[in-house]
Amino acid sequence: MSLSTYDPKSLEPQISAQWQNMGLGQPTGNGDNFCIMVPPPNITGSLHLGHGLQLTLLDTICRHQRYLGKNVLLQVGTDHAGIATQMVVERNLALKGIHKKDLTRKEFVDHIWDWVDESGGTITQQMRQIGVSVDWETERFTLDEEFTTAVSDTFIRLYEEGLIYRGKRMVNWDTVLLTAVSDLEVENEKRSGQIWYIKYPLADGTFLTVATTRPETLFGDQAVCVHPDDERYQHLIGQHVELPLCNREIPIIADDYVEPEFGTGCVKITPAHDFNDYEIGLRHQLPQLNIMHDNGTMNAACPEAYQNLDRFEARKKAVKALDELGLLDRVEPYQNSTPIGDRSLSILEPRLTNQWFVDMKKMAEHALAAQKDGRLNFIPNVWDKTYENWLVDIQDWCISRQLMWGHQVPAYYDVQGNVYVGKSEQEIREKHQISGELRQDDDVLDTWFSSALWPFATLGWPNQTQRLETFYPNQLLVTGFDIIFFLVARMVMMGMHLTNEVPFKDVFVTGLIRDDKGQKMSKSKGNVLDPIDLINGIDIEDLVAKRTKSLMQPAMKERIEKETRKAFPNGIDAHGTDALRFTLLHLCTHGRDIKFDLNRLKASRNFCNKIWNAARLLEQSQCTESSPESQLVSKALSHQLQLLLDTTSKHLSEYRFDLYATALYDFFWHQFCDWFLECSKALQCKDLQQQLNKAFDDMLIIYHPALPFITEGIWQNRHKDSPSISTLQYPLEKWSKQPQAIQDFNEIKEAISHIRRIRSELNIAPSVKFTLYVSSDENKLMANYATLVQQLAGIKSIVTTESSKTSCGFMTQSIKAAVELEGLVDIEAEQVRIHKKLLKLQKELSKIEGKIAKPHYKEKAPQTLQLKDIEDIKRCQSEIHMQQQYLDVLDTLLNC
Repeated sequence: MSLSTYDPKSLEPQISAQWQNMGLGQPTGNGDNFCIMVPPPNITGSLHLGHGLQLTLLDTICRHQRYLGKNVLLQVGTDHAGIATQMVVERNLALKGIHKKDLTRKEFVDHIWDWVDESGGTITQQMRQIGVSVDWETERFTLDEEFTTAVSDTFIRLYEEGLIYRGKRMVNWDTVLLTAVSDLEVENEKRSGQIWYIKYPLADGTFLTVATTRPETLFGDQAVCVHPDDERYQHLIGQHVELPLCNREIPIIADDYVEPEFGTGCVKITPAHDFNDYEIGLRHQLPQLNIMHDNGTMNAACPEAYQNLDRFEARKKAVKALDELGLLDRVEPYQNSTPIGDRSLSILEPRLTNQWFVDMKKMAEHALAAQKDGRLNFIPNVWDKTYENWLVDIQDWCISRQLMWGHQVPAYYDVQGNVYVGKSEQEIREKHQISGELRQDDDVLDTWFSSALWPFATLGWPNQTQRLETFYPNQLLVTGFDIIFFLVARMVMMGMHLTNEVPFKDVFVTGLIRDDKGQKMSKSKGNVLDPIDLINGIDIEDLVAKRTKSLMQPAMKERIEKETRKAFPNGIDAHGTDALRFTLLHLCTHGRDIKFDLNRLKASRNFCNKIWNAARLLEQSQCTESSPESQLVSKALSHQLQLLLDTTSKHLSEYRFDLYATALYDFFWHQFCDWFLECSKALQCKDLQQQLNKAFDDMLIIYHPALPFITEGIWQNRHKDSPSISTLQYPLEKWSKQPQAIQDFNEIKEAISHIRRIRSELNIAPSVKFTLYVSSDENKLMANYATLVQQLAGIKSIVTTESSKTSCGFMTQSIKAAVELEGLVDIEAEQVRIHKKLLKLQKELSKIEGKIAKPHYKEKAPQTLQLKDIEDIKRCQSEIHMQQQYLDVLDTLLNC
């Protein structure tokens, strides 16, 4: 493998194949056991940046833990994703003229399996490309036979314990997918709507005016409700009104639920089509009348003129009829919170249906106790409250879905409708002595039900396997904050109930990746970035095609294409996997949002190139013997490298990936390259180069968890007899801190930096060599390390004497020196430039001081802003002082 040019496109596939062949990811360590689960992605999906972030964090942690000698398992697998997968297959079949309603269940499920076989490997192949060191030998799928057995056993156990039951309850119903959906799969959007004021006639010829945002549901009304203390209507409680368009009467009832200030203070009660109305209906024993088919069309409970109309068409027709009858009082604009299905994007309908539920109260109490007593930790701990609030107010979990793809509910019905739960029809017949007809429940289980078993079912549970004993409980879960309810809480509840163990000790919660404008990435916005495109690159035409694929609205396509061409006129360049991983680590703060920026990705690509070029430079031979300077640099390098080890290990243990990446970047760029490599080039010392090469080898190991491909590639080039850098262990004791050496080295660096700054500030060419005056009392460091200073600062001679009037001085802790400037500076031009700079600095300082002097600044300004303002004042004052010194020197030069 050549180090001639850094080319991740050719390097990374070679290394990925090597890792596959060597079985990297299989647990082989002799130390403590360490296990993390990859939260299962959709089997038929593809990676998005959120996946990329999560996988980068998981892999970085696991590679680091392997270097510490631990027995590490990063368990991988995929989820069958019931709704999402069925939607894709239905759409694909429809394009071929095949419709689900024309297929048997088996035929339709066979089509889905064909689709899974065809596209199911996409996401796992992409995971390999991103360098995730999982154990591919034990990859799991939620519809595997063993996993399916675990799901079935869980359902049966919870049913027998009375925790799973079947009941007729109000659910969110998707009229497109024709299934119940979880409350957590509902996105409530603020939409501009209307509120209709409808007159409900009283027997005396007057009216009660009712305000509603859903006039089509009046066909299911069972009452009009007022507040019991509302004096306007107290005399009407117990009377009846005529239900418009329906030729029937409904009672006037009173309930504290009603807000007298909303609308007219009268609300219609439709128990079968509204969650709140359902509860009121139960309290007042009102009938529950379903007025819609499962596809959102009106059913036979409605007047004949409205039957089989779509609910929104029925709305228009009803409003028109009410207006013609003089029963429409008025219509006003209104901002609705509209429930949208996150998969179908259709407006969901509250619907009363028979479903399977899990009683969550007891399990939630145990899961909450685990967090309270420290057995479960959220990092950062701001997410404790989110977890707590949901568990305190938890509702029973609707786990049945009216789909064909998934784990079919292990429940059977006889001809009388009696229900039997068991592993198979044969088992139930034998157990209950049933010879007649048995029909299995058509519903499947919510995908999150099986996902909740992931931390232990992937390891062989309910069987007591060796892997389960070794790796359960897991040590860590990495997840996004948006699925704390979906996944984390349910994993904890199921784990504690089924295994008597909290399934993981720590939960690291990541933020949500947004684009460079702070917008959430979504297909409808057209701002999604595919991590594979960031790795491999993509031309503009392919990028436009990808972003506008499957969009139904032409206007949306036009907007997305226009914005894409503006943002990426030349497409996206290839950056490589390591650059993407390093960028994601850098951006992963403990905040709620992660703002992705392509400029940061470019900087990471440049960083990788810097590492590659450093490796090439270290191959060059040097020949001079050891010197005091080389010994100082070697000791300083030892100190800094040990400090890097301590710092990076600390940041990883605290899950501060942003600080970890920053430490790696700063050390390599600003210490190793800017100083240690430069010192080596200046001194040309063989011993120092050997020390640098040893250090670089250990740096490759330290950097490997974050940058696995480039470090592996360089390592194999430098150590052709070593199979892989990933099989090594951390260099925890090779280096030592050298406090005196680092103090002296830092002072020499500071002196060189002062000289370089004088050169830069006064526009003196790099080729010009300075004379440096050093006070004889302060000459020890300069005398010992003169060669280093001369080489790196451009000094022709060091004179032990007091400085001249035409020199510019500086001081460190133990060095007092000055640079001779006579004849080296364009005095008048520099005076003009410095005066302008001083004016700008003084203006900036006055602005900040004016802001701080404003009344109530200290009370109102955030603490972070106040600290920044203080730092900015110090910076301006220091710069002004420095520029004034330069002016003083120039004045002296002018008068000489």
